[in-house]
Amino acid sequence: MGPAALRLKYPNGRRPNEVYSNESGSVNVAINHTQNAMSQRQIGSFHKELEAMFKKLYPKATWYNSGIIEINGRKWLTLNFTMSAADTDIRNIMVGSSVAGKLLLVSFNVTVQEEQEWLKPADAIIQSLRVND
Repeated sequence: MGPAALRLKYPNGRRPNEVYSNESGSVNVAINHTQNAMSQRQIGSFHKELEAMFKKLYPKATWYNSGIIEINGRKWLTLNFTMSAADTDIRNIMVGSSVAGKLLLVSFNVTVQEEQEWLKPADAIIQSLRVND
């Protein structure tokens, strides 16, 4: 995603490190290796905080799952929900883990109009995550 599109999608200035998108912007994969200190031991407690924050921010969201999963031998938090955006509903699938002592977040989002086509590829993308640290 180019700089102009990133400014539109993330106007608050807190943009992910990388965002990959289809041409229309209706499907996105965002990767953000933050500067926030995070250990594998802290994933469970951080998950609870993040889930509470999203539930407070989006009280009308539809939740599909939330918890701790394992992907390729590593512990990841996961949040999976649909929320209302300005002009459509968006399915969000987020996973996070500790990499080199910092929080790594990977988010997949897609408009509900396209989600049935993209849920299996989203799962494949998430299950393909591998971390070397």
